Amino acid sequence: MRRTGLLLVLIGAAAAAGCQTGRATGELLVSAGARVVDVPVPVHFARSDHRSFDHIGPSEIIVHHVYHAFNVSRTSVTAFYRKQMPVAGWRPIGELEVSGRRLMAFDRGDEKCLIHIKKKFFLLTIIKIEVVGRPSGST
Repeated sequence: MRRTGLLLVLIGAAAAAGCQTGRATGELLVSAGARVVDVPVPVHFARSDHRSFDHIGPSEIIVHHVYHAFNVSRTSVTAFYRKQMPVAGWRPIGELEVSGRRLMAFDRGDEKCLIHIKKKFFLLTIIKIEVVGRPSGST
């Protein structure tokens, strides 16, 4: 009974968010206000503030941000990061599929970025962005 209630809440939230059929498979666009240390985030993804933290100081960067969206395919998110990370100056290191989760690794100078893309339930997609290193220009 609890799972049915949760499922109905998720479906209702997706409907209230204005899910469009084209969003699940179409090309994703960069969100204008969601960047952290030049890591793009697709539109429609909202940050989970209670699961996210960051420390950006003059000599170190530590970012752990979690984003979620309804009705966006993991394939579309993967294609988004393959295209957008090099545009933002990040060099792809590699990709890996582990237990239904896509892991993508990038670097830029002294900064390293790991992006986890996971589908939860059947409508919810989670992106976890982790960045560590020293900011460009720091000594």
